Amino acid sequence: MKHSLTTVFSIAIVLTLLFHRSYWGLNLSIFQLTLVLFLYFSGSLKLSGSLIKIHTVSTLLSAIAVTLVNTSLAICVNLLVFFAFLGALHFPALRSLLSALGVWLSNFVLSHAAFFSALGSSHYHGFKLKTLAKRFSIFFLPLLVIGLFIIIYRTANPVFNDYAQKLATYINDGLVKVFGNWDAFYIFSFILSLFVANQIVFTNPNTWLTLLDANAKDVMLRARPKWKSPFKPNGLRNQSKAGIFLLATLNLLLLMVNVIDINWVWLNFTWNGAFLKQFVHEGTYLLIISILISIAVVLFFFKGNLNFFSKNTLIKYLSYIWLAQNAILASSVAMRNIWYIHYYSLAYKRIGVFIFLLITIFGLFAVLLKVKEQKTAFWLFKVNSLAILLILLLSSFVNWDLVIARYNIKHAGKSFLHLDFMAQLSDKALPYLAVDSTRLNKVLSEQQNMFKGSVKYMDAAEYHERINLRTQRFLNEYTQRKWQEWNLPDYLAYKKLQAEKDKR
Repeated sequence: MKHSLTTVFSIAIVLTLLFHRSYWGLNLSIFQLTLVLFLYFSGSLKLSGSLIKIHTVSTLLSAIAVTLVNTSLAICVNLLVFFAFLGALHFPALRSLLSALGVWLSNFVLSHAAFFSALGSSHYHGFKLKTLAKRFSIFFLPLLVIGLFIIIYRTANPVFNDYAQKLATYINDGLVKVFGNWDAFYIFSFILSLFVANQIVFTNPNTWLTLLDANAKDVMLRARPKWKSPFKPNGLRNQSKAGIFLLATLNLLLLMVNVIDINWVWLNFTWNGAFLKQFVHEGTYLLIISILISIAVVLFFFKGNLNFFSKNTLIKYLSYIWLAQNAILASSVAMRNIWYIHYYSLAYKRIGVFIFLLITIFGLFAVLLKVKEQKTAFWLFKVNSLAILLILLLSSFVNWDLVIARYNIKHAGKSFLHLDFMAQLSDKALPYLAVDSTRLNKVLSEQQNMFKGSVKYMDAAEYHERINLRTQRFLNEYTQRKWQEWNLPDYLAYKKLQAEKDKR
């Protein structure tokens, strides 16, 4: 127990030193690599199951992605795999990513109770810490909730953010007068770090989740009915007939939709500017919902003993055709997105549609395997969650801001160049956002004829002014960063911008 407390405080101190008033970058890779090595050599990390191995490697790779790419997606993916790693760390026998996240979520709350229990049982020079721990535990969760809402309100309300910043500066200045140049907000950083460290060290097992994962099967077993009805209104034969009627009808309807889409969207698409937004936005969302419902229809019929019915061949083949047609429908959604990008350039949501479609197509294939091989819903969720993890992990290694900036600037004139959006791309894209004034004015002039609308967009002069101000601010701010904030794209952007500045 004493060793556990020592470990918790040690991890919290390291976290505080690495992340206090710092951007995420090299510090994340250092912390997570050091943590994995420490846990492994101390015997806390047992690489005995396939899932814990996957999450250990995924955590390290995603931390590297944060340092090398440093996008919001990379950071979110790292948090996701790190939480799953913490769940699998305490129960290496877990077989599902969702189970690992469930165990982490349970431990997220209960680990702090274990910390205060350990703190209350400790002694310091004969003095029991029970009373101090009890008092501190009363305010621990409220302080965290208050801190969370302050962050939310500061993000949502710029006026509140200004007041909060002034109050924080006032408090800090007052504490500096008392304690000298020491940063008083180290206390807040240490408390947050302690919150993370507790989840790493202390374990409060969730028996229900671990047993559910352990007892789950990958292959379905036929369940014998406990009683027999003379009428059998929901018998397998009737279920099969209902499924055949439904799937045959739906296949015919979807065949019509696919033929129309292949002819209209794939082969003979002509752009009508006013219609394109509805064509992509509303049409894409509805088709994606249709695909998800289609998956649910197949899962509904093959959730039980129909999998073992001797005369289920026809309904199975209709399901395969239905899933294959939905894959074609997903490809049509991708084509809609391609046309939208062709005319209106790249944006985050348009990239997100491709990632989601890739996940969806894999999901359709997984459902087909479930029906063919008589797999369970547990197997389906397990395989799909790992596929989602892999796709998101690979996506986090792409610097999407640079991809967007380069593509949109290169295709300006052919595709709509949305200056308001371009001016908001991250600092790492700044070297690629500068456009020659003559070319930019020509592009904007051509856009007025091609893309008619009542919306007023940023003009070339305002765009140049904003990019120049952001560039100067970034160059000044970058030199003030700490070593642990280093990340590759910001470093390359700084070197490129500084070199261009020196040439002038």
